[in-house]
Amino acid sequence: MLSYLIICRTQTQANRAATVLRTIGIGVSVLRPPAAASANGCTHALRVNGERIADALTALKNGDFDCSKVYLYRADGTMDAVDIPAEHPEPPTPTVKGSKNNPLPTRRR
Repeated sequence: MLSYLIICRTQTQANRAATVLRTIGIGVSVLRPPAAASANGCTHALRVNGERIADALTALKNGDFDCSKVYLYRADGTMDAVDIPAEHPEPPTPTVKGSKNNPLPTRRR
């Protein structure tokens, strides 16, 4: 079975990203990545089933998680780097109350 490793910079970031993915029904495990996948010793990885990788990447991007490296991880332990497609547009920025588009409400006296 194919799975993917999504590399996060810190253990805290990986745990928070895993929580986000679990709340939307994506099974994920947090683990230390193999040495070939990590540039420094502090990184952690999310292991995601191959069928749910698109949903996982979308959720992480919408949650502003900086998990920029993704590897295809095979059952025999071999890995290949995967390019992350930029097919999903950036989420729209909300209007701030008090701006020209959305003025603050006035109080009645």
